[in-house]
Amino acid sequence: MRHRNLGALLILIGLTYGCAAPAATPTTVAPTATPVPPTHTATVTATLPPTSTPTHTPVPPTLVPTATPIVLQVKPLHFDHSVAILPANVFQERLSQWQFLADPADELAASKLALSQAQENKSLTRAQAEEDIEYLFLLLKHGYAGYGAFNQNDNFERARTALLDELSTQESLSSDWLKQQLGSRLAFLADCHLSIAGNRFCEHADYWYWDGIDFFGDNDRFWYWGSGGKRWLESVNGKAPSEFLKFTLNRHGDPVYQLGVLARKRPDDFALEISSGDVSRETLRGAWNRSPFASDRTIYARTTQEGIPVIATRRLSGDDNALQKFVAEATGLRREPVFILDLRGNPGGSSSWADRWIRNLTGAIPQSPYISTELQTRTTVMGKINIFRPEGSLLPEQYNNYKTMLDQFETGRKKRGWTETRIPRFVVLPNPRQLVIVLIDRGVCSSAEWFVGYLKQLENVVFVGENSLGCHPYGDVTSYKLPNSGLPIQLDNKLFLEPDLVDRHGVGYLPDLWAPANQALPYALAAIKKGWLQPQ
Repeated sequence: MRHRNLGALLILIGLTYGCAAPAATPTTVAPTATPVPPTHTATVTATLPPTSTPTHTPVPPTLVPTATPIVLQVKPLHFDHSVAILPANVFQERLSQWQFLADPADELAASKLALSQAQENKSLTRAQAEEDIEYLFLLLKHGYAGYGAFNQNDNFERARTALLDELSTQESLSSDWLKQQLGSRLAFLADCHLSIAGNRFCEHADYWYWDGIDFFGDNDRFWYWGSGGKRWLESVNGKAPSEFLKFTLNRHGDPVYQLGVLARKRPDDFALEISSGDVSRETLRGAWNRSPFASDRTIYARTTQEGIPVIATRRLSGDDNALQKFVAEATGLRREPVFILDLRGNPGGSSSWADRWIRNLTGAIPQSPYISTELQTRTTVMGKINIFRPEGSLLPEQYNNYKTMLDQFETGRKKRGWTETRIPRFVVLPNPRQLVIVLIDRGVCSSAEWFVGYLKQLENVVFVGENSLGCHPYGDVTSYKLPNSGLPIQLDNKLFLEPDLVDRHGVGYLPDLWAPANQALPYALAAIKKGWLQPQ
């Protein structure tokens, strides 16, 4: 078996179209009939958590193999985003395992839950630190929707006891010490919306890729054209190649297979076992790449690139005027045969903007992408009042609604508990005459993922880029501060389920066509120009 370094092999085989000779350049022909669409399936898990990773099984483009690097027969690609909707009793059974409701006897009074009671304080006495710890665990017990899911083996009580034991040994205390201890003792949590004293509890499976070789599928095997002709990928790190290949767009805009994995930390370098027609073997070694995180925070911008409208929104909050323009201009997009919606880096805000945008584009009403239920207690209602308080609220009607609900709790007119499970109608939104290309990446989360859920209901939509963050099944945040240290607390008061019960936490929504996030736009534009991405 021969071993070669990566650079030498790249020079040897001439990997990209056109790099070896003019004959290597792919010929683009006019789009013809739509091929059998790639399928987009999701693996249903039996229990949640842990995380279950959705899978994607596409059909490769039609190929005409020749003795020279391949010519692709261009046909528009279309993807089916339908999901299996499970019976209502299955949803309820899953949710009932999580719908913890504590005895109200030790719930904090509304006056103690208000943010105005908290003052910033770096130095703490032992009594103050103990009060903050007890306060936090009462918040979690009465106000956290994930309490039931994460309380296996009495995890919360064990963490509380460990914190108090550690506290008893300390001579000098500070809010920094408390923050560090809370992050360590609560590390069993996995919730991308949750924030406790500045500690986050979200480990994302990032997209790691290597785009040095474009592979093609043939009877469940994968191959590429090297200097000596057709070469077969036999294994990656000793495993089946299918575990390491993603259906992607390359820099020329062509759909191919390239190496890609999802991992929470940098994967070890890879080793490819390659064979040729004479059964000789060689090993190619290399390292994975990851695209940089999107830092642009433009709330709304519209440009035209290579004749294609590109609509970018990086937040769903922060500037109502910009977002109102974003929503209003969706009506005019109905006339465009193809346009790109760029959501990369969007951390969310209010899903109402996404709802209104979809309505203006299609004239139809989108349905919630999730089955949901809400924990309503004095604690969760006060957490909402803290968010929508008049001095900082963009939605004063929300503040008034929660103030009314708090009064109903205090006067006994409303009972604490979980709301009835909401199961929306999962519909297909008509969009027969255009193609919407949506760019996503690991910065897309929260309400921006809700937006993706709306868009998946749309006919003729293609997602390009990387997987989103995966903020559910917990969401809809509430806000508090610990009474002595003033450390901020952000909890969730709702549970969300996918209609097929796939757990996307830390994995998110997968694209139809993978591409490094920072290159997704030029790659998509190239695919449009060649004819791969066109209306059906």
